[in-house]
Amino acid sequence: MRTIRQLGAALTALTLSAFAVSPASAANVLVASANGLFGNDCSVGSPCNLAKALSVANPGDFIQLITGGNYFNATVSMEITILSTAGGTLSGVASPCLTINAGASDVVTLDGVNCVAASGGNHGIQFNTGEKLRLRNSIIRGVTDAACGVFFQPNTNAELNIESSIISENGTNGGGSGVCVLPRANADVTGVFDRLTAQNNRYGLRTNAGAAAVTNILIQRSVFSGNRFGIHSSGAGSLLRISDTSIYGNVTGLSIASGGSLISLQGNVLRANGTNGAFTGAGEPKE
Repeated sequence: MRTIRQLGAALTALTLSAFAVSPASAANVLVASANGLFGNDCSVGSPCNLAKALSVANPGDFIQLITGGNYFNATVSMEITILSTAGGTLSGVASPCLTINAGASDVVTLDGVNCVAASGGNHGIQFNTGEKLRLRNSIIRGVTDAACGVFFQPNTNAELNIESSIISENGTNGGGSGVCVLPRANADVTGVFDRLTAQNNRYGLRTNAGAAAVTNILIQRSVFSGNRFGIHSSGAGSLLRISDTSIYGNVTGLSIASGGSLISLQGNVLRANGTNGAFTGAGEPKE
């Protein structure tokens, strides 16, 4: 059985600079619209659909969604940035809004993406493989059954960063959640959640890391409200550090299972829940 490893070093490395994007000079910008055609060349004058953009993209390219409307589900298999400035929506129909099956060193960035999942127990954003997922300025809602708005299940070490996003109304039974962090095998998951609003989900955030896996996440300046469970940490390898975060109006605010840890740093509000629950310990205040 492994213990939680090198937590201090991991947290030092997880700064908000992780959200910065510095496009390589050789990166292309592909332009897609909700009514774009597969036969178009993905330029401003001839926008294609998202499927075409992903099929012709090179690793490190940018895909800009320039109109509102439904772009439908897609699969990402490489390092890519998808940026929406016009309120475009991905709808899963019979699958997740977006499935990420990227390479071991690939970073996938989603900025301004709206995901409205179809019924039938499909996840919203499903991350299977890759080095890192950056999600910011995005909205994910409407996942049903035991599915998750963000379903993060890497089988090798990976990082999940969420910034300035709303994840609401996801999961109607079982382990259905706004965000699920469920590393497989002996994977370690690190991450920073900054200004996340998790509202009216079954679980706002649910983590599970057993004997062989580690989940080490810093949550700051966030809100968990209206959920059946606000934050749930399960497994001896699951460590969440929380600061400047409001956890209120949930049926149960904080919950743990099987040795999970919830460490309070500073500035948290935990009140007005049906059952508040409790932090498992207090850590050093942020510098």
